[in-house]
Amino acid sequence: MPSMHRHDHLFEQLSGHVPSNEREQGFRSEMLGLLAKEPCCFDRDCFDPGHFTASAFILSPGLDELLLILHAKLNLWLQPGGHVEPLDENLLAAARREAAEEVGLTDLQLLSEGILDVDIHGIPEGRDPAHQHFDVRFLFTTTTRELRAASDAVDARWVPLDEVATHQSDASVMRAVSTIRTQRDVRAPKSDRS
Repeated sequence: MPSMHRHDHLFEQLSGHVPSNEREQGFRSEMLGLLAKEPCCFDRDCFDPGHFTASAFILSPGLDELLLILHAKLNLWLQPGGHVEPLDENLLAAARREAAEEVGLTDLQLLSEGILDVDIHGIPEGRDPAHQHFDVRFLFTTTTRELRAASDAVDARWVPLDEVATHQSDASVMRAVSTIRTQRDVRAPKSDRS
C-alpha cells in the first residue's frame, strides 16, 4: 500500500534528520507526532492540524546558485514545492514532481542524503480552512540552467547563494541556505534509494 510505504519512508528519514537549530528540532518533533497519530497526513484535505508537503531546493550545475520561484499567491521568492499526490511514492518523489511542474526541471540529482530541512508554516483560510503545511525539503542539482515558470510560479530564476537574502523570501529559505553552505557532502550526487 503506497501510503504505508510513505509513512515508513518518512519516519526513517525524519528519524535520521539532524536539525540545524532548536526551531527546526521542534518542527521535526511535531512532524514525527503527526506521522504517528494521523493516517491521512499526506492528504491535502487533512486540515487538523494540517498535512505534509514536499519541496526541492535546487542548485545550479556549478552549485553556486539557488533556483527560486516567485510564488503567485504568496508573492514571495521560494523554492519549488507543494502537495503530495496519491501516486507519489514518497515525499522525495513529490518534490521531484513539483519541480517538474513548477519549473520544468526533470533531470534532478539528489545532493544530500536524506532531508535537507523541515519547516511548518500556517496557511490562512481561503478555499480551504486554515491549516499547517508540514514541509519536508530535499537538496538537488541539475545539469541545465533552462527554466520555465509554470503552475504556481509567476517567475523563476537562478540566484547566487550570497544574494538570496536580497530577494523577498522567508526565514525558512534562509535557514536552508545556511544549511546548504555548511553541507560537507554537496559535491557529489546521491542515490534516491535509501
